[in-house]
Amino acid sequence: MIKRITLKTLAIGLMTLLLAIPSANAQYMQNWVAQYNGPAPIPGWEPADWVTDMAVRDGYVYVTGYESATTAYWATVKYDYSGQELWVQRLVDGQSQTAEALAIDEAGNVYVTGYQKQFSAGGDVATMKYSPDGDSLWKQIYASPGGNNQPNDITIDASGNIYIAGASWVAAQQDFDLLLLKYDSNGNLLWDRTLDNGDGQLDSGYELDIDPYGNAIVAGYTEPNPYLVKYSPTGDLLWQDEHVGFSTNDEWKRVETDSVGNIYVLGEISPPGEPNHLWTAKYDTDGNILWEDNYTGTADESCYTGNLAIMPDGGLVITGQSWDMPSSDSSYISIVTIRYALDGTKLWQQLERVRYAHANGDDVAIDAEGNIYITGFGYNYTYWEDIITLGYSPDGELLWSQIYAGPEPDQSDYPKAIAVDENANVFVTGS
Repeated sequence: MIKRITLKTLAIGLMTLLLAIPSANAQYMQNWVAQYNGPAPIPGWEPADWVTDMAVRDGYVYVTGYESATTAYWATVKYDYSGQELWVQRLVDGQSQTAEALAIDEAGNVYVTGYQKQFSAGGDVATMKYSPDGDSLWKQIYASPGGNNQPNDITIDASGNIYIAGASWVAAQQDFDLLLLKYDSNGNLLWDRTLDNGDGQLDSGYELDIDPYGNAIVAGYTEPNPYLVKYSPTGDLLWQDEHVGFSTNDEWKRVETDSVGNIYVLGEISPPGEPNHLWTAKYDTDGNILWEDNYTGTADESCYTGNLAIMPDGGLVITGQSWDMPSSDSSYISIVTIRYALDGTKLWQQLERVRYAHANGDDVAIDAEGNIYITGFGYNYTYWEDIITLGYSPDGELLWSQIYAGPEPDQSDYPKAIAVDENANVFVTGS
């Protein structure tokens, strides 16, 4: 079977979608590039366009982000698999708006959530629904007395309900509480929840997932520790776990649930006197930790989180940034990829920089056969970054690598997300 790999890139000033098709000997070549460049608000201005999220479903690719020049406006674009732009929707009715995340339902409707600031008021959570043809169906604004609500993630449950996680400012406490919203598909707010851990510290939800039973799992931060909470479909708080860390930088950043409701999280810890470690844990449905592991490179520098994905057999793959010191007088940064078995046993670990002095892993996706796709960026001592995409076998063998460097000289290209469809087409988006 011929597999196609799609690398989707957002360079400053444009959104780019790239598709590459391997030849019979598994060498990959660029197939097409599609670009979106936001209109200049003032003649002579060149806006910078930033992508924040991507989704791939039923033969279409959806990208959201924001245009930034004199102010920020969000834009959402739909492409077909030939790279043809089908429609663009821009939201320009606030003082400043940044789209943060999107999700696609079974019918092909598009939901986008982001932060919107009005001219005379604080920031609110704006959520839009677009039809498969790009028609605007509804817009909902969530505001609170604190005047500052910030969404970070959006997902859809099996019944078509929409969940949004983020943070909400509480003026009386002078801090943020974790925020979770639930809408039905018609835009009706079913319930909203804010959660203060009771310590008068900052709380935020960074990412969420819905388990097979319709429960919402939110991963984030309660100062100074990683925070994981679970809500029922009716909004009841089932449990919360503040996992004791070591510093104010410790936090869960990524979360996924498996087919039986177990929860995987990935974040960072900073042990006393040490730089950041990558920290991975598996919880059962009741919030008990089944296993956990931390990773740090061999250099005395911080490692940073990319993302995680669940293997078809229930194991886990994570990626991120690793500092290593191969000799006594030099160090380098690599894309680190680690595969764990179902019981937490580390099966293999790979470091990869391709042709660069330094590299960073940002996101991971897995196809139905268990092949692993990583995207990140690499740079040499000129500090102009290029996008790196890697393909690994389930056993950790590097099958191929692909570089995307934009046509403009002395410019940086950053990845944001990677996705794989049912035919093992792989899509990458970035900035």
